[in-house]
Amino acid sequence: MISRLRSFAVPLLLLWVALGLSPVVALASEAGPAAPASAPAAAPAVEKPAVPGKEANEGTRAAGDTAIAPAPKAATRIKAVVIPVREAIGEPILYIVRRGLKQAINDKADVVILDMNTPGGALNTTFEILEALDKFEGQTITYVNTEAISAGALISAGTHEIWFAPKGVIGAAAPVLSGGQDVEATMKQKIVSYLKARVRAVSAGK
Repeated sequence: MISRLRSFAVPLLLLWVALGLSPVVALASEAGPAAPASAPAAAPAVEKPAVPGKEANEGTRAAGDTAIAPAPKAATRIKAVVIPVREAIGEPILYIVRRGLKQAINDKADVVILDMNTPGGALNTTFEILEALDKFEGQTITYVNTEAISAGALISAGTHEIWFAPKGVIGAAAPVLSGGQDVEATMKQKIVSYLKARVRAVSAGK
């Protein structure tokens, strides 16, 4: 039987070759069912370069597809010390201002506010108050409530900012004698010139 099959195999092989059939497939057919043709090899996968942060963003969107808002910043708290200047400028007011500034430094306050309502006062005390204010490293503000006259106007000019109550007034900064009388014209001019230079030096950079 095997010899007969072999005798037929050669003519059949020649016939299949003449018809353009593959002899390998033909020979495999003789032995049994033809093996299925192997599928072409898959092309190697090309990995894309990872983008930093992309996976985290995609994961966030997949979870809820909602952007995460940044946490709100805490409000900045400002410490302020209010110093009342509500009498004629003299030794008692100088003591109050120095005590208030000392408290502001100890409390590490950011701002000192002069709550001012004064008709003016002694010139030497005015300069001492200006020098004390100049030593404070924080912000200084005068709140005119409701008058800053004469020496009060000079002290206000030495602070960083001046704020006014609805009916607040400032000014009339002119030198007079202790009894209220006018100073002689030439002397007055010299004093005014000195006052301008002194206040300008104190308030420089504020």
